[in-house]
Amino acid sequence: MTPNVLLTTALALTMATSASGATLLANGDFEAGNTGFTSDLTFAPGGSTGAAQYTIGTDPNAWFGLFASFGDNTSGSGNMMIVNGSTTAGNVVWSETVSVDANSGYTFDGWIADIFSGQSAVSLAINGTVLGQITAPSTAGVWDAFSFSWSSGTATSATLELLQQTTAFGGNDYALDDLSFSRDQALPPVPLPAAGWLLIAGLAGLAGLGRRRRA
Repeated sequence: MTPNVLLTTALALTMATSASGATLLANGDFEAGNTGFTSDLTFAPGGSTGAAQYTIGTDPNAWFGLFASFGDNTSGSGNMMIVNGSTTAGNVVWSETVSVDANSGYTFDGWIADIFSGQSAVSLAINGTVLGQITAPSTAGVWDAFSFSWSSGTATSATLELLQQTTAFGGNDYALDDLSFSRDQALPPVPLPAAGWLLIAGLAGLAGLGRRRRA
């Protein structure tokens, strides 16, 4: 390996990587109740009487007796969004619009669980473009994580939508929790030990000597 390549490799150790910052969502963990988002479904806090309804609660079974009994993903005792899904594909289950920076990367993630027999699915759309499908585990009461990356381009706002996909009875009942949408942040440079800086200095000297000899 040449001194120039070694020097480039060593310097690369000090470069920043990316990570997700704080969520931009108002109430992604639903601990504030039925606020901070919109939905095409009907809010039914007193109990489910049919399809296309939702509530914010701590146990799906307490909302409807045929649903599984289990706790939220956050703590096991907090709130989640509990959905008796729509029979119309494409209905907006959950949506929020947030401000974003142009030409920046963002991450949307969260957790989904089935609350009845079947395998429920929703899709994620941002500014009208579907990024992909989110499918709950087939076993009721099991939380599963999902994550999507998105680049804002010229956009300065992002309308986030979770859209109903499965419509069959027993395949469109699920819970959502810990939704998050955050800008990818640069981490501080990785500190390089003193010996590493001596190595870089030595390699830089070798690289300069090599150039002088070729001159």
